[in-house]
Amino acid sequence: MIFGREYWRHPRVFLSILAKGGIPHSISPKLEALLKAYIMLWGIPNPSLQLRAAYFQKFTKRVQFSRALDAGCGIGLHSILLARRYPHAKIDAYDVDSELITVAEEMAKELRLDNLSFTEQDLLELRNFSEYDFIYCIDVLEHVEDDEELIKVFWQALKKGGVLYLATPHERHIKRYFTRLGLQYEAKGHVRSGYSEEKLESLLSKNGFTLKQIRTTWGLIGEGCEELYMLSLLRLPLVCVGLICPFLAVISRLDMYRSNSKGYGLIAIAHKG
Repeated sequence: MIFGREYWRHPRVFLSILAKGGIPHSISPKLEALLKAYIMLWGIPNPSLQLRAAYFQKFTKRVQFSRALDAGCGIGLHSILLARRYPHAKIDAYDVDSELITVAEEMAKELRLDNLSFTEQDLLELRNFSEYDFIYCIDVLEHVEDDEELIKVFWQALKKGGVLYLATPHERHIKRYFTRLGLQYEAKGHVRSGYSEEKLESLLSKNGFTLKQIRTTWGLIGEGCEELYMLSLLRLPLVCVGLICPFLAVISRLDMYRSNSKGYGLIAIAHKG
C-alpha cells in the first residue's frame, strides 16, 4: 500500500517535514502543482515515512480496540489510516506542534472522519484514566526528556489489558552506512540516540507493562534506503528525489521480512496487566 495520498491538497506539508528534519527546500508554484500530482499518485515522497506506516499497518491487522490514542501524531498519517479502517472506533491524536495539528485537522475534515480528533497537547500533561484500549507512539519517546514519566502516563491512560505499540530508534542508530559519502547522524530534537532492547524492556516492565514482543527493525535494507534518500535530498534537485523515492519505498519494504539482528530501530508491543 502507498501511504499519504490523501495529503495531495497539502503538498507543502512535505516541505515542512523536510525543514523540521534540517533539510529545507523551496519550490515554485509550477513545482507545487507537480508535487500535488505526485502525492496523489505515489503518496508522500519519503521512504522512511512509508516504511514506518507499513510496519504500523501490519501490526494493526491483529489488534482490536474501541478507543485509541495516537501519542505524538505529527501530520496524522497513522491516525487517518486507523480511522478509515475502523470507522466505528474513536481515535484521539495529540501533538505539541500546532502547525502539524492544523494540517491533520484539515485532513480529517476533508475526509469526513468523525471518529478522529486532533488536539495540540503536551503528552506529559495528559490526565486520562483507563480510557484507551490501544496507544501507539511512533518515533516520539526519544524526543522526551522524562521518558519514564511518559510511560507512566501511557499506563495510566490504558484500560486493563490494553495494548501499547512503541517504535523508537535503536541506540546504535548514531552510526551510518554511508558516512564515507558525507552523511552524518543528526538527531533533530532527540534527547537520546535511542534504546537498546534491554533498556526499553526495563523501562516498560518497571512501570507496570508486560512486554509481549520486541523486534529490531531498520536493518541494511530499511536503513540503507533511508540513507540513500537523505543523500539524494542533500545532493540532488527535488525533482530527481521524486523519481528515486518510489523505488526506495518499494525496496525498503523488504526490511519487514528480515531478522535485522543489527538494525537501527525497535518496535515493542506491551500490555497493561
